[in-house]
Amino acid sequence: MAKINLKYKNTNLNAIFKENEFGNITSSVQEVCKKEQDVIGVLLTGSFIQNRKLSEIKNQPHLTGSAQEYYDICMSKGRKLSHHPDSDLDVWVCTRDVYENSDTIRNIIDSGAINLLEMMASNPNASAKDFIEQTGKLFTKFYKKEFLYSNEWQRKDNLPWMARPFKQKILEAISGLAPKIKNILKEYFNRNNLDDFVELRAYPISTFNIKPHLVQHKSIPSRNPFPYFIKDLVNLERNCIVLYADQNCSNLPYPFNENGLLLGEIIAKHIDWTKEKEEYTYTKRFTVK
Repeated sequence: MAKINLKYKNTNLNAIFKENEFGNITSSVQEVCKKEQDVIGVLLTGSFIQNRKLSEIKNQPHLTGSAQEYYDICMSKGRKLSHHPDSDLDVWVCTRDVYENSDTIRNIIDSGAINLLEMMASNPNASAKDFIEQTGKLFTKFYKKEFLYSNEWQRKDNLPWMARPFKQKILEAISGLAPKIKNILKEYFNRNNLDDFVELRAYPISTFNIKPHLVQHKSIPSRNPFPYFIKDLVNLERNCIVLYADQNCSNLPYPFNENGLLLGEIIAKHIDWTKEKEEYTYTKRFTVK
């Protein structure tokens, strides 16, 4: 299992779970996952899983061209350093790649992102409309598509990325091991029930780093998908706790394997996205209230 750098005591999880409850829930989730052939990893992220001891970034790194474009895209995904009444618990499930051309898909996604960033950087007149159109052409065909999931996973849910039967097992584990969670949600959070509070999504390895991007054009918001460098989404040191990682998976990606496949790394290398730039961007994305 991946080394868990971020611990319960450094997060905001104490707002919803006692430490022993969280440990028991983790063990229960692992047992559930072992019975699911398609599941290779499960993680928690979001406002409850933020490292409260972020390192201070003193100097802004120099950003130009496609790196500046990528920075601007990342900055549109705001974060909150702490939980708040509208918080939910984000559960990301990684499923096996079953499509025979999954490696090709990753190459198409990476090259598409690089070309898009270069296009935006080289065209000072490029607009939000241009970005929306290009992300729609390049990445929508790989986001929330049934063909990326196994037949068995699809039979369980006609919207396989929602993974509702699997989510139900997670909800049962949480409610059974943290019996006061429902009262906590009613008293402190704007959530009607545990199902509404837990936001679970499942995506295969090859598209795990594709997430919706909020962009406005003529006051019309678009949530077209965009492929991020995986460490700009989930990072073991900053905003991610791995609950389960299948050690029998030969290509277990980061963060489920600390030294595993880094989705979007080709994009990061092309734009010279150094660790300094990555850390600076992450700290600047927080909206502390």
